[in-house]
Order: sequence, then C-alpha cells, then structure tokens
Amino acid sequence: MGDIPLAINDWDQVEQNPFFCADASKLEALDELMRGLKKEGDSIGAKVTVVADGVPPGWGEPVFDRLDADIAHAMMSINAVKGVEIGDGFGVVALRGSENRDEITKDGFQSNHAGGVLGGISQRAAKLSPTSR
Repeated sequence: MGDIPLAINDWDQVEQNPFFCADASKLEALDELMRGLKKEGDSIGAKVTVVADGVPPGWGEPVFDRLDADIAHAMMSINAVKGVEIGDGFGVVALRGSENRDEITKDGFQSNHAGGVLGGISQRAAKLSPTSR
C-alpha cells in the first residue's frame, strides 16, 4: 500500500486486520499511513494480490473466452482498478521469451510465469497423457 512494501507471509492474517494484509509486521506502519492521509484529507492507491486455489485445469478457451481475459474483465469492472497483472505481469517486458516461457517436462511445469493460464486455459495441476493412435 503506497510506498510500504508488503510480503505475503501468512494468509491467516488477512481476515484478522482492517487492512486485509498478510504481513502482520507492517500493520502499525499501515495504520500510521492511513491516519496521516485521513488527517491530510488525502488518499493513496494500493496493489491487491488475488490467489485462486483449486482451479481445475481446462477452464477457459484459447481465443474468445480466455480465462485470463475473463479475470481481467472482472477486475477492471471495479471502478478504482487501473491495471491487472496475471503471473509475472508487467515485469515480463524486460525478459526474453526464453526467460519467460513455462517449460513443461514429464514432471510438470518448471515455472509459473503465466500465472497458471497458458493460451487462455487454466493449466494448474495439468498432467500429460499418452497420445492415442
């Protein structure tokens, strides 16, 4: 929030404080920041992290009903939202394709730069099956 760096340390903390923050070590700093802003009659932006756990593989479509497009549409429908990052998001502009790809091996994906969505389709927990003849 603002210029206070926050870590996702403990998801159980999120519903235990007024800032819905997973970094309990920053709660006092956040409180001071918010009180100061209120006193000044000002406001500040924030970055929100959303994690969807248990999404089955295969949700979405490769072109018109892409899962990542549906997520971005839902998030951008919130008035104050001005950007959405999925996976490594905007940070990939500085990477080469060879650094950003989510390579798959017989043991599964070696990385998750795409945030669990490849080609518009959820890929979490995907397993490869032998091709039919």
